[in-house]
Parts: sequence; structure tokens; C-alpha cells
Amino acid sequence: MASPPPPPPPSSDDPVAIVTGATPSPAQLHPHPNPLLPSSPPHPNPLPSSPPPLLPPYPTNPQLTHPTPNHQSGIGLALARTLLTPRHGHTTHRVALVGRRTDVGTALARSLDPSGGTRARFFAADVASYASQAAMFRAVREAFGRVDVLVANAGETDRGSVYGLLDGEEDAQEGEDGGEVVVPPEPDLGATDVCYKGVVYGVLLAARFMRGNDAGEGGVRGRVVVTGSVGAFHPHPVVPEYCGAKAAVVAFVRGVAGVMWAKHRVVVNVVHPGLVSTPIVPEEMIRAVPEGCPTPMETVLEGFRIYLEDETGRTGEQMEASGTNIVYYDRPAYANGIATEGATTVWEPWFVMGHGEESGLSGTYR
Repeated sequence: MASPPPPPPPSSDDPVAIVTGATPSPAQLHPHPNPLLPSSPPHPNPLPSSPPPLLPPYPTNPQLTHPTPNHQSGIGLALARTLLTPRHGHTTHRVALVGRRTDVGTALARSLDPSGGTRARFFAADVASYASQAAMFRAVREAFGRVDVLVANAGETDRGSVYGLLDGEEDAQEGEDGGEVVVPPEPDLGATDVCYKGVVYGVLLAARFMRGNDAGEGGVRGRVVVTGSVGAFHPHPVVPEYCGAKAAVVAFVRGVAGVMWAKHRVVVNVVHPGLVSTPIVPEEMIRAVPEGCPTPMETVLEGFRIYLEDETGRTGEQMEASGTNIVYYDRPAYANGIATEGATTVWEPWFVMGHGEESGLSGTYR
């Protein structure tokens, strides 16, 4: 088994990529009792709270252009490894790993970059907090001198149930008998905070920190690639809040992509992975689904590579990376023709009222 080649010496011209969700949260590795998965055991190989040893070498697949990371590492860490790995004809990135677990994140960065942080460094942040994300962006720019890529990968699934089925039969019967209806406790919408609000915050900050970059081929100054989910298009009843947040990301990215390109030359796209074996997914679920359903990490990495290396300015796209295939989702047709299209086309005076200047888009109303 060959070890990956060492990264080349860093240059101040090397692009800098921020990768959020590089370390699984404590809730993902050691979840509190979750009625959605009452018998789910702890992850078989949780990351320790103390610094782990150097990451083991991983094999390469000659059929693909990316190394094959340990499936337990999660998408964020796999992407970080890929961005740091030299590949013919493409620039090696410097990588800012972002997560909430400082102990694990610092050790992982050290494992990826034994040189001491010149190519990979950990930055603690909670993406659900705008102030925390903003401080992280500032720290990354101060450390590396620039920000070129945001991989908005941080994610969290439902922390509770929105079905109202967990209060007990006696609660339901009280209402049915004409008695007092027991109001369920306020749901914890942490998945929405991380998966949707975190993306909105990240896109805004990325545009501000990237718009001053020199334009590359095709005029691109910066890239945002968001980790979505096939659940955004085909919602999973077990995690409806998570799927709703991912669906919101689809609409948000389609909504902002044109203006982000027109104003800042920043592209924003989404990769929607299928079912990947990561710390957030119970191993029992991977074993239960049909053959052909689980998605190799290589497929997901290939999807991200397409957007990270594109120089044509393609933006606002939705890509599914599942099984061994890459599939693109077209924008839905205007179901009721001009009535639908007209209702969703920019009227410039309204855009100016909300955003201070005209949109820069073509085909708008005046």
C-alpha cells in the first residue's frame, strides 16, 4: 500500500480552501439518546478526544483521479486530503480545516501537514453562528493571506422528532377525549441552523473575502461548493428537518448564484451525495440498504473535483454524486408558463430597494 506523495512546499500563490465539517461533532460521534435511533450503538471507530496518531496511508484507485480515504473520516476530511494531494496539471491547495472539536481538529491538521501548519491548519468555528464564521474567515485570511474556496460541508441531522409521537399515548388520548391537549416541547432545529443558516452565512462571507482575488481563467475569483443531499430532492421521512434544510439550500443557491457571479465573480454550486459511510450514518443502515445504494467516497470526491477545477464560470448547479455516477439536476420548468416565470423574475426597483443597487442580471423587468 503506497503512501500519498508529500505535499510540495507551500507558496503564497497557492489557493486557500476552507473546508467546514472537517471534524465530526461530539453529537455525531457520541449522540445523546435519540428516539429516532433507539438501538443505534456508538460508532464502531469514534475519533478519540485525545489527539490521534498520524493518519494511516490510504490506497489509490487507478480508475480515479483521487486518493481513496478511510471511509470513517467523513466527507470533509476526505476533501481536505484530496485538496492537499498533488495532481497532474492542477494546483495543490493550502487547507483550513474547520470544526468544533479543537483537540481532534488540531491533531488531524498536524497529521495532514507534519510541516507545522504551512499547508493545513485547524480553525475552530461553529458555522451556525455568524460571528463565529466571520471570525474564522478573518483568521484564515490572516494565517494564509487569502481565501479562494469554501467547501460548506458542515452538517447535522435531526436532533428530535417533528411527528409528535414521543409524548406517550396518554398525551394523545387527553386531546382525543376533549381534555387538555399537551403541547409538545419546542423542537431543537439545530439541523436547520447548521445545514441552512450556516450555508447562507458562508456564502455571504465567502463573497466578501474572495471578490478581491485576481481573476483566474474564465474570470473566476472564488468558488463555493456546498454539500447537499439526495434528500433535498427525495426527502427521507426519518430526517425531515435535515432534508428540508438541504432543500432550502437548493433554492438559496439557485437564487443567489447569478448575482454572486455578476457582482463578485464567485461561483456557487452544490454536490448532493448519496448514502456514504461516514460517522453520521449508522453502520447498520449501510448494511440494510440494497446493493448498489451505498456511495463510494471516490464518487463524492469526483463531484467536488468537477466544480473545484472548473474554469468556465458554471454556477447555480445541482449535482448528485451517488453510487458510481454523477447526475445533474436541471432547473424545473415554469409549470404555468409566463405566470410562473414572471413571478420569479427580478424587477430591478425591488432589487435596488432590498440590496442597494441593480442586480447585474440579464432579462430583468424595469
